[in-house]
Amino acid sequence: MTKRVEKKYLTEDERKILKLYHAATSVSFYRFNESMSDAKAFVGIWGSPQIINSPNDRVLISAGTFENGKSVSAIASIEAGGTK
Repeated sequence: MTKRVEKKYLTEDERKILKLYHAATSVSFYRFNESMSDAKAFVGIWGSPQIINSPNDRVLISAGTFENGKSVSAIASIEAGGTK
C-alpha cells in the first residue's frame, strides 16, 4: 500500500472486506438509483466514469485491471430523470 491509512485500526467488517478482496479475482462496487452528481462522485473514487445508455437504464462505470490480473469496477445506476 503506497498511501498511509489515517485510521489506526480496521473494524472487523473492514478486515473481512479486505480478506474477500485478496481472495477474489475481481471485485465490483455498486450503488443504485443515484442522482447524476452522486453517481459521478461514487464512480469517480475509482477513476474517470463512462456513461452507458440503454433503452431502460443509464449507468456510470469505471473499471480497471491491476498488473496481477485482478479487476475492480465501480458502477452506479442513475435514477429516472437523474440529470443533475
